[in-house]
Amino acid sequence: MMRTAPAIGEAKLARFAELIEQRLGLQYAGSSLAELEAIMTARMRELRCRSFDAYLKQLESDVSMHEELRELTAKLTIGETYFFRAPEQLSVFSEVAIPRLTQGDPARPIRILCAGCSTGEEPYTLAMILRELGPLAPAEVSILAIDINPEALAKAQRGSYSAWAMRATPPDCVEKYFRRERAQFVLNESVKAMVRFDERSIACEDYQFWQPHRFDIIFCRNVIMYLSARVVGEVIARFARALAPDGFLFLSHAEPLRGISQAFHVQHAEGAFYYVLRKPSGLLTWPAPRARPLSPRKDAARPLMAPVSPKRDRRTGSTFVRGDEPG
Repeated sequence: MMRTAPAIGEAKLARFAELIEQRLGLQYAGSSLAELEAIMTARMRELRCRSFDAYLKQLESDVSMHEELRELTAKLTIGETYFFRAPEQLSVFSEVAIPRLTQGDPARPIRILCAGCSTGEEPYTLAMILRELGPLAPAEVSILAIDINPEALAKAQRGSYSAWAMRATPPDCVEKYFRRERAQFVLNESVKAMVRFDERSIACEDYQFWQPHRFDIIFCRNVIMYLSARVVGEVIARFARALAPDGFLFLSHAEPLRGISQAFHVQHAEGAFYYVLRKPSGLLTWPAPRARPLSPRKDAARPLMAPVSPKRDRRTGSTFVRGDEPG
């Protein structure tokens, strides 16, 4: 058995980082290259590759490339998120986006995409919010959640979470939508059934998937900050193509589009921001609304959106690169 992996020079490491950027969109530079080298070395040891060239040949093989990229993805990305993260944006989702999209056509199907969904807390949060809207919820909703990490998606589909993932969940939602199994909180099947998961990279073009006007709302929070500048521009262009003309795009506060895309207009509501597509003339036909807190339900002892510490909210995200966690 091979006990140690051969040393990897700077040129070869840069070549590997470039390949990761091309195939997965993830950007490694500076101090993060050391973590990339450690992951690459460990993977070479697992595969008993005695040289970088041998590993690269295997990685680029048509037969093994897909599975090897899946293995690398599980090692290169980590899901660090929790339920009801960024409550201000969630209020905009329920108090602004849903009413505006269904105005004039209550039967309009609402199509939601969670890109970079990690272990599922975000799309499941949206599902719970929609259930809490009761008769104000759209008649038909579809929630599609995608991520490149197969291990994260497997956990999302299981729907079992630790107390740490529940730290901002309102107690009434915990009681209503989860059951305790020892130290785990298991999500109700009625909520799980509202979300469909798919293993997919937003860094890869797929015209069939990113069809024009396919989605009404896109959430992609704390994801694009870890992509290369080239890939970010391509991803935002796909979002612009796939959004309905009156659709909404939610990014994190650390991911402004200034200098990246002119396709969107930013709007603010009660401390949160979101994006809408620009009209062909560059002018919007509606004013920026002010989101209001959700009206308390008669059977709810607490508001749906539990307050979250801004410091903690900035510290966590849906998916981040291993070794480059937000600090």
